[in-house]
Amino acid sequence: NYEFLDQASNAVLFISNFAVINSGLGVNKLISNSDRFPVSSKYRWSQLIAKECLGFHRFLASICALLSETDEKIVIRPHPAEDCTLYHNIFDLDPRVTIIPHGDLAPLILLSKCVVQSGSCTSGIESYIAGKSVISLCGSEVSEYLNPSDYTHIIGDPKELIQFIQGIDSNCRYSSPHSDPAKLRKSI
Repeated sequence: NYEFLDQASNAVLFISNFAVINSGLGVNKLISNSDRFPVSSKYRWSQLIAKECLGFHRFLASICALLSETDEKIVIRPHPAEDCTLYHNIFDLDPRVTIIPHGDLAPLILLSKCVVQSGSCTSGIESYIAGKSVISLCGSEVSEYLNPSDYTHIIGDPKELIQFIQGIDSNCRYSSPHSDPAKLRKSI
């Protein structure tokens, strides 16, 4: 999808990871197979879905706040398992938003002003290695598998996100949360 590279240049890149709750793969499939899960497993799934819904709300609210309070361009890169319809329904009328559902992520990362991820994801590590400022919109929820505080700035509030992005210099740099690569290696 190299035709989108002009839109990606110096844009805020939002990378989502909401396949569990997005209707294309997650909740509908879970509910249709719910008779196969024991009650304890269903309770755990309901906890996961509730947590993901809060994160999804934070993700969308952050994009909307950035659009209403700044002039930033935004690129949304949904997880490959997500259905992009919701993003198109919400953001297609704003010319500053580009939704890129497929293709190589590396050029988008390299061209972006910064990368905002929905929680913890390997794309955040790729962005950190590429020298980009990486923001995790996970608030107080931190993954048990991949601790984003080792390579990102953890932000849970849209206003804090706006302040952070406005503090990024013309070289797309903000102070890194950790300058010690050993700390990153430990989290991988």
